[in-house]
Amino acid sequence: MAWRYKQEYVQDGDVVEPSEWRINVNETMSELNGFLDSDNLGRDSITNSIIKRGTFSKVLNAQDRSTLCWVFDHAESGWIRESKTTVNQDLNETKMQLDPAKSGPYKAQESGSELSVKKLPHIKFAPEEDGLLIVEFSGNVNWMASASHPDLDGFYLDVPFSTTDSHDNDDQVGQSYGYFARQTKNFKSYSALILCSMWRLTVNGQSVAETGPIGNEYSCHPIYLCGATPILKNTETVVQIEAQFVWYSLGQDNSLSSSSFNPTTRTKANGQTNIPFRRDCSLFCNNLIATYRKR
Repeated sequence: MAWRYKQEYVQDGDVVEPSEWRINVNETMSELNGFLDSDNLGRDSITNSIIKRGTFSKVLNAQDRSTLCWVFDHAESGWIRESKTTVNQDLNETKMQLDPAKSGPYKAQESGSELSVKKLPHIKFAPEEDGLLIVEFSGNVNWMASASHPDLDGFYLDVPFSTTDSHDNDDQVGQSYGYFARQTKNFKSYSALILCSMWRLTVNGQSVAETGPIGNEYSCHPIYLCGATPILKNTETVVQIEAQFVWYSLGQDNSLSSSSFNPTTRTKANGQTNIPFRRDCSLFCNNLIATYRKR
């Protein structure tokens, strides 16, 4: 059957509109613009050697070292994108080699220099076209056996985790992990507060995956986040892991920022009094991966 072009009639003064030309070649152009399939492609006609790397997808990862460890001292409220960092020595200890007897506030024992502030694992790139972005993050959260206390100018207190400490404060009681319940309440467990961490993945500021409150019953635990979102061609797309620390009330289903509340107990441990219930936290062994699938 012969190809017949649609007839168009024009005259002087008509506005030039390209769709009139596209109508005649629409079927042909649609085949070349993504509608290729096995009906109009020969077997093995497209090989790996003629496809440019990154044509269909691209895998990106955060450039931070996996040995880098972020330390959170509850000085900030809301979602946190940066924090103090040190190097994880992997000594099977929760102190992270931070010794107040040998160094000042937030100083690493080995180097003696102040801990540097760095952004949490993140990825920045410029998408060449619209597509789908799949982001994944894994890491370990470690509740440290130390606590930053404003009364001690930010020094770390070396207080080991234990559930056998006694509490002689008339107004409050708890254990050495972050569990606090005022004794003045009739229903102590109902109003108790648990120190929790929350983690989320964002793409250009929009959350694509979130953990919700995770308690500190385990001194160390892994986290994994995965999400997907469509993205548009632009000059910069930012994938970011963020953290938030709260006191969460399971009975009342509400939360309080950990930076605004730091209860203590009069229990003596290692010769110390007024031991805080709030423990510092760290994130290490991070791995952030983004898979960009082009349309």
